[in-house]
Amino acid sequence: MPAPARPPAHPAARHRGFTLVELVLIISVVGLLALSALAAYSVVVAQRQSTAVLADVAAVRAAVLKWAGGGPLAYPQTCTGPSSAPVCTTHVKTLQNWDQIASHLPGRLQTLAAGDTDLELDGANPWDGFYEIDPPTASSPMHWELVIDSIPCALMDELEHQLRKTSVAGITSPASCTATGALRTQYDE
Repeated sequence: MPAPARPPAHPAARHRGFTLVELVLIISVVGLLALSALAAYSVVVAQRQSTAVLADVAAVRAAVLKWAGGGPLAYPQTCTGPSSAPVCTTHVKTLQNWDQIASHLPGRLQTLAAGDTDLELDGANPWDGFYEIDPPTASSPMHWELVIDSIPCALMDELEHQLRKTSVAGITSPASCTATGALRTQYDE
């Protein structure tokens, strides 16, 4: 009696792995997904950094105004001499270092500003750059400026646009930018 014939093996039963084409296709799809996730992540990081700077600028402005007693940065003028030809002097509050306004700043900025001996707050912004205050002067007692340094060129225009929506009196940006630049925001209080 002849042995019963074995049924032919199904082609799928012999297939034990992926072909090279299938592997390349899967790796390509995974790579495209990773690339799109990375692009979305970098946009979110840039938005977060810009939001942090806007919050810092608002906090510094509020701290300077609180330091000034909620009023202008110049004391009222005092005048001496005859009323026909008085000699008037405007007294400017002297902001000499970040430590003076540290108690009015929130969290991280307060920690960085405490004990600071100048008006340049190093490593304070999201790009490890500095914030620097140019205080009022006797010739311009109501005007002060805040410099934001080390801003990546790719974010400069958007950050400037966002800052212009705030109560800033003016913004000076660099004419050209190679890698990073600084924005100078002006306030007339």
